Amino acid sequence: MSISNSLIKPSVINGSSSVVSRAAAFEDFLPNDFIQMYIGSSSSQVPRRLLAADGISSVNLKLKGLSRGFYAKHQRIVTGPCASEESVHDDLSSSQPQTMQFVLGMSDLLFVSVATFSGKEYLFSVERAANHRVRDIKKRICERELPSSSEDVELVLAGIPLEDHCLINDLDKHRDFGAVGSCHLHLLVRKNARVHAKSGPGRTMELSVNATEIASLPSIQEVGDEVCPGTVPLALPCSRTTSSDPIEPTMLGNSSSLKGEGFQAMMSDVGTGLLEGHVPHLTSDGSGGTYLMSDASGASTIAVFKPMDEEPLAVNCPRGMAPSLDGEGLKRGTRVGEGAFREVAAYLLDHPLNEGDSEGFASVPPTTLVGCPASFFPRSGSPKSPLDDLEGRKVGSLQKFVNSFSNCEDMGPSRFPASEVHKIAVLDMRLANTDRNGANILVQRVDGPSGVKLIPIDHGYCIPDKFEDCTFEWLYWPQSKVPFAEETLEYISKLDANKDIAILRESGWSLNAACIKVLQAATMLLKKGASAGKTAFDIGTIMVRDDPDVPSLIESLVEEAEMEAQRVGNQSFEVCLAAAIDQCLF
Repeated sequence: MSISNSLIKPSVINGSSSVVSRAAAFEDFLPNDFIQMYIGSSSSQVPRRLLAADGISSVNLKLKGLSRGFYAKHQRIVTGPCASEESVHDDLSSSQPQTMQFVLGMSDLLFVSVATFSGKEYLFSVERAANHRVRDIKKRICERELPSSSEDVELVLAGIPLEDHCLINDLDKHRDFGAVGSCHLHLLVRKNARVHAKSGPGRTMELSVNATEIASLPSIQEVGDEVCPGTVPLALPCSRTTSSDPIEPTMLGNSSSLKGEGFQAMMSDVGTGLLEGHVPHLTSDGSGGTYLMSDASGASTIAVFKPMDEEPLAVNCPRGMAPSLDGEGLKRGTRVGEGAFREVAAYLLDHPLNEGDSEGFASVPPTTLVGCPASFFPRSGSPKSPLDDLEGRKVGSLQKFVNSFSNCEDMGPSRFPASEVHKIAVLDMRLANTDRNGANILVQRVDGPSGVKLIPIDHGYCIPDKFEDCTFEWLYWPQSKVPFAEETLEYISKLDANKDIAILRESGWSLNAACIKVLQAATMLLKKGASAGKTAFDIGTIMVRDDPDVPSLIESLVEEAEMEAQRVGNQSFEVCLAAAIDQCLF
């Protein structure tokens, strides 16, 4: 076993790990930890823990739908659609042999009451009235929690803002919300806790779990009203005045993103290098904190680490930039602290040309989210950032270091094969990259007629929430006007923005509604443009502004589609956007 495992670890933020099995996702019980509660779904490998910072003393639940059946097996109760996921439950049960496990379908819950040892109580109830709408929930939130009008409150589900007129009963049927309907609540309970279940009126069941009689806790530190790192509130209204704040850091880059054992070896080697005294080396260029990580010998750089709290305009940026006042990143449409997520997202969405290929079509280097002890960094005495994880590690993206002899900024484009330029162009247009310049395209020597391979890096400003700052260096190269090869056209035809959104959601990053529209619009424009015989230059010029103060054509098309969808009412944004793009291209 390598001791470096204690240094470089997959990031754990808000109770989620970026490389973790279902069993490992459930934490070991502490001496005074009697009840643990998690939320999970069939599409996600990592359940998220609730109220980790405050011990749970009791849980009371009311469940509906006994006609669908429930059963007790191996000291657990399983209800709803999750009852068929036997392998998942067996895996979790084996991880905590001294506990009972209850897996409850969220769609079956009518009422949940959770009490903590510090005296707090959380209530969650669901009224099944057929005509209840989102506006009714917002009104109740304002009455109970917020001294403001419901018009100032926005509810978000799976990263998508909910319209006031939406029926509550229809939300889990909406295709944009993916696997929301398959969510389930996990309870891990010590066997000596008191558990009682009984039938209730109207074919319901009541379940209570109580640990107060067996607990002898010391005084618990008051945590106040602040939501502590590592906890997930049962309900959290989002005010429109703060909805543009940086997204809540969460797991990104789960086991599905780790292609082979190279990631584990890279993290182990980086950890060993740190133990040998080879501290991270801050690069001389760049606008944020970019660190070269060495192997055990210190002679070779094997990875590049970018901490979230040292991004441009972040609180600990080492380049002397003042922190952003409104949270907006260096590029419009991005947020400070999101760069690491976007770096990993670019790798996750760089699908291979052929199934089974170890490298993506655009050759984005392997990237994942990790935590690294802050004490190894020159600015370890700087203010602790909310982007650090619970164990005091700096959280950021870790990317495999790529050896290259140059970059495109230092070379003219004449030596670059059109196919290599096109793979970069396809990636940039798909992800609406706002920071593609010659310096972040590396040039490698390879065997073959051209002897050159291009490697794209620095994707911290892709998938923005607006097209305003889209920038493509390759747009001014002659290769951009060369028609796409058949191989590239086939690859483009298989792209699916909604599947990409689902991949990111399952990996831990739920895009907000604006980012979703940008990804959908960019992918649709690329697919339709390529199918119509357009070149990368033709499509790219639609996305890039000629004048910084004049919207690009894609911005106008998106605005037109939004207005048409609102006017017609019975057509989705995607349908209206497709019609607008077709009119533009043909």
